[in-house]
Amino acid sequence: MRNISEPQPVEFTVLDFPTRVARATLLLAMSFCIMACSKSTEKPTAKLRPVKYATVGASGVSVAPAISGSIIARDATLLSFRVGGTLAVLNVKMGDTVKKGQLIGKLDDSDYAVALSQAQANFQSAKSQRDAAQNTFNRVERLFESGTSSQADYEGARSTLQAAKAQQSAASQVVKQARNQQGYAVLKSPFAGVVNSVSSKQGESVAAGQPIIIVSRGGELEVSVGIPADMVS
Repeated sequence: MRNISEPQPVEFTVLDFPTRVARATLLLAMSFCIMACSKSTEKPTAKLRPVKYATVGASGVSVAPAISGSIIARDATLLSFRVGGTLAVLNVKMGDTVKKGQLIGKLDDSDYAVALSQAQANFQSAKSQRDAAQNTFNRVERLFESGTSSQADYEGARSTLQAAKAQQSAASQVVKQARNQQGYAVLKSPFAGVVNSVSSKQGESVAAGQPIIIVSRGGELEVSVGIPADMVS
């Protein structure tokens, strides 16, 4: 009787060796494939991290709304030319400090200069006529007093002199007006202050009374704002 604990000899032929190797290789490849598939299907575990949170609510702090507006001096004056023309000179800009009597701007006064020259020429003509009428009246008056001239001649000479005087006076007023017109083409500051705004540019045609700049004396300020309807209360 053979003892079963003894190792039994394994019998195989040389032809069976390649088949066994192929099977072992196949089993080994399948094992690697199964291991790879099992690793690829495993999902990474997400790490939990703490998160800070807070409840949103009113803080009790009131926030003042922002409203657009402008600040201007209470004592501000609009300066303009009394005549129209082309603005030839503008010596100030916004923010400049000006003195009383300082030149602000000047219009092209060539037309006013021509008008003044014509008025002066007319005045000289009226003055010559008045001088001639005065000489005639003086001569007629002497003759009338001596009795060699009639009352009609005396009255006629006196009327002619009065008309010449009136014509000379009118021509003098025209000269004064023409000189004033030329003077109005120059704009000076009536007081010391600060230029708040400039609304015209050099070379621009401006009309009589059209605001050129705003000058303030300083002192108290005024704030002008536009408030929405929902905030009026």
